[in-house]
Amino acid sequence: MPEIREPSPATAATVIGPGIAAAPVDDRTLVEHVPPEFADLPAKLASWRTSSTRSGEPRFVLRGRLGAGSQGIVFAVADNDCRRDVALKTLHHDQRDRALSRFVHEAQITAQLEHPGIVPVHDFGILDDGTVFYTMKRIAGDSLADLLERGSSGRHELLQLFVRICQTIAFAHHHGVIHRDLKPRNIMVGTYGEVLVLDWGLAKILGHENGPRPVPQVDTIRSDQGRDETIAGFAVGTPAYMSPEQALGELDRVDGRADIYALGVILYELLAGRSPYVRGDVRRTLEQAATGQWTPIDRQPGCRGLPRRLVAIVHQAMALDPAARYGDADALASDITGFVIGSSVSAYRESPLESLARWLGNHRRPVASAALALLASIAVGTAWWGFEIHRRGVQLLDARHEAQRAELASDLDHARRSYERVLDLVPRDADAQHGLDRVVRGLALRAVEQTRSQAAVWRERARLAEQDGRLKDAIAALHGALAVLPSVEDSDALAHLLLRQDTIEAQRTSAQRMREAGVLLQEAERSAQGGHGREAQERLDQARGLCAEHPDLARCERLVQDALVHEREGSASALLERARASQGAAVDLEASISTGRTEVDGLLLDLVEAGTQEIRARLHRAEQRQALLRDQRENALADAVSLLHQAYALAPDFLPVRRALADFFIARLVEAEADGHRAEAAAAEAQARIFDDGANASLLAGEAEVSNIGATSIRLRPLVEQENRTDAASGNGFKIDPRASARVPHGRYIMSSDSGSVVACRLERGSTRELSLPIPPALPAMTAFIPAGIVYGQDGRQLASVASFALAVHEVTCGEYLEFLNDPETLKQFDRSLSEGRLHFAPRSSFDAAEPDWRRKTALRSGGGDFVLESPGRSARRAIAADAPVSGIDFEDAQTYAAWRARRDGIPWRLPTRCEWQLAAQGGDGRTYPWGMSADLGHCRSSTTVALHADFVAGSFPVDRSVQGVMDLAGSLSEFVSDAAPADGRRRLLMGGNYHDSRPERYACLSQREVDARWVHPGCGMRLAFTPR
Repeated sequence: MPEIREPSPATAATVIGPGIAAAPVDDRTLVEHVPPEFADLPAKLASWRTSSTRSGEPRFVLRGRLGAGSQGIVFAVADNDCRRDVALKTLHHDQRDRALSRFVHEAQITAQLEHPGIVPVHDFGILDDGTVFYTMKRIAGDSLADLLERGSSGRHELLQLFVRICQTIAFAHHHGVIHRDLKPRNIMVGTYGEVLVLDWGLAKILGHENGPRPVPQVDTIRSDQGRDETIAGFAVGTPAYMSPEQALGELDRVDGRADIYALGVILYELLAGRSPYVRGDVRRTLEQAATGQWTPIDRQPGCRGLPRRLVAIVHQAMALDPAARYGDADALASDITGFVIGSSVSAYRESPLESLARWLGNHRRPVASAALALLASIAVGTAWWGFEIHRRGVQLLDARHEAQRAELASDLDHARRSYERVLDLVPRDADAQHGLDRVVRGLALRAVEQTRSQAAVWRERARLAEQDGRLKDAIAALHGALAVLPSVEDSDALAHLLLRQDTIEAQRTSAQRMREAGVLLQEAERSAQGGHGREAQERLDQARGLCAEHPDLARCERLVQDALVHEREGSASALLERARASQGAAVDLEASISTGRTEVDGLLLDLVEAGTQEIRARLHRAEQRQALLRDQRENALADAVSLLHQAYALAPDFLPVRRALADFFIARLVEAEADGHRAEAAAAEAQARIFDDGANASLLAGEAEVSNIGATSIRLRPLVEQENRTDAASGNGFKIDPRASARVPHGRYIMSSDSGSVVACRLERGSTRELSLPIPPALPAMTAFIPAGIVYGQDGRQLASVASFALAVHEVTCGEYLEFLNDPETLKQFDRSLSEGRLHFAPRSSFDAAEPDWRRKTALRSGGGDFVLESPGRSARRAIAADAPVSGIDFEDAQTYAAWRARRDGIPWRLPTRCEWQLAAQGGDGRTYPWGMSADLGHCRSSTTVALHADFVAGSFPVDRSVQGVMDLAGSLSEFVSDAAPADGRRRLLMGGNYHDSRPERYACLSQREVDARWVHPGCGMRLAFTPR
């Protein structure tokens, strides 16, 4: 029996083989173990379909693995219904989604193209877990590439193989299918000379060829997706065998002539033994294929003497222009056949001389013999005729005698040949015919006896082999008996032995897998103890795939899990450090943004007042810096949360990671609430609750814990914005007795005591605050007590702590200032400064005004009369209200007035500091305007309301009232404070807005502007403060 080789690895993915009656394939060359990912395939295949001929047994039984490719894997399978071995092909699990369409497409095309040169497909199915497979004939052999590498085939034999390849491709083209990936590795030559074209996964359906008789249309799953599914611009196939149009990605031009080009390359390699291209990397090969830069075959070593007709065939098949190639594979096969038999070929046009030389070369022997035969026939004709008659008579007599002697000697084979020779000489010889029939019947009887004898010998060999425990030999002997003389008894005995063999093999395999799994588990434990968790997991998975019942598996799983946790926590810690660095950068950037915001706000106000190009340029640069800082901060926060989530993905139960995520989102929650972004705050709170371990329960509850450390009870009433867009206390709130504590919702509150003190406060979520309200000291009338508190910036940061102080409810009025102005000492100083050429103390329209805005009783400028509250001039004098706020004074006038009042009243009156003024305006909770958080110029004396209140007096706008009852801090007049400008000590600060301002931010609690110390303006005034003793 001839040896049958298993296929090479290149063709293993589509290996097929003979049926039972043919020579058996040596399954010892198969891979013993099924890959781990297919460990459950035998069981699922067995449960998929039961055998129709063997009760209780599956239709298919997995034998082993034949081979694998990048996308698919092929197994050897026993078909119990048909009693044959087949090949089963399926996809790797990670390729199911990506390559499923191509896999089904390949199976359907291969099944529909029924041709001796294409592998027959037997069955197609889908297992319960979604595994798709198909079965096909299993054939042994080698790929054409392997034959070329060995160089064992002659040129004539290779050309005959090539013709059969062309005939197969012509059949596919005739059915509207092009292969698109022809190469020696995809062509298989079977042990018995079969030539098969494999791997139709890249095939494309173009449609029918027009012919005299219609052929069945090939239809696959991709037909429903459109015939132009392939995307233009992408090369499809193997670069070294691509046509130029394939290499260029012009797939809309690809038709059957692309396969002709690939056949040309294969023919080139058959003849030259090498590729037509200078092989290097893929890009270089594609470039040569796309531009037709290949070496002509007659320039290759060993091919310089190649016949011109064969050279022309190769070059036409590999023409750069598809129109210049063969129109179909039949034409190419016809030319090769013509060359082999010495005929002309369509690819090469011969000269008359070449045609004559070819004819003579094909008929050299007949031409020479013809002349000699003509002469000899005349000479010997007569003699031969007589001799032939005599010779035939002698032969007939000898044959008769030989047949009779052989029959008598029971040499029936010799007798049959002798009788047949007699009948050749005398076809109708009755005696010879009767003798031949007699001998044939004897041979038949002898053959039956020999068959039975041979079967008995095979059975005896099987019995002895089974007794000795040599099951394989016993099975082979029973196969021999069945091949000689089939019988039910031998078939049953063979099935019994095969079952025993399978059981023993299964036990041996199980033991082997148990041993291999034990080795892998030991390696996994060593890796786990060395801190290599992922490596240990790989070994553990391999061991589980080999033997899921190994006794050491559970213990090893615990060790590996601990190692993985430790390894992941280490990686998570490194990510946490990087996240903290990003968060630190964000904090630094936020500080820079806050500083820049103050600069931008100041420049915006300067732009309103001055509007110079220099201020615009500075404002533009400041805004650009702010935008850049905000972007950098957002990027830093995005990096931080991305790193934190990566750490969480690695170690979701690692406490430091969860706490870091909770802290991050709590910080975003506090930030969003401070900015008034409710949706962002809600989202951040939801995330913080996911990761919090209880450490921030109070903060997430939205409560603050407050303690009354004072001597009197306090009451907290929440602030709520009213319909007029002002904030007011709502409800009874919470009463907290001395030395008592309470938990209250976070927010802004009005805090008051029974002694009359009142202040606004903000309670942050999760904070702990100690609160107290002092007993107000005795104060002069129209003076408000401002308890100690905090001044807050626009971003909610604490700017300054301020001690308790008293502040006048109203700005200094004209009536009050008139008393100072008419004081004899004041008048004396006024006259002195007037004699020096400047106005001092008296209200005026500007710092360099020539006369005051108030009239003096005397008409002589050098005289000494009192001032009166009237406008100067002899006609159309206008009365000035005594309770209107005084304006038109400079900083020195305000300081002098405060000192005069202190001397007169015995109270340490002074100008308030900037922080005192801001605390009084904010009331203690950092509000934007004295009445609340909303801008509304209708609530105060502003550019919007000045026309409606021409006769303005102090306190005319009851809404422009602070928490402690101080009036007109937002509007009316901008007020001098005692502080110098931070950047220039020679300049002074004005706080709040005045009725000349049109921008809402000018009326905010933190609004300030820098002016020259001598600055005089109708919108500038003053207010007095003092510190109670």
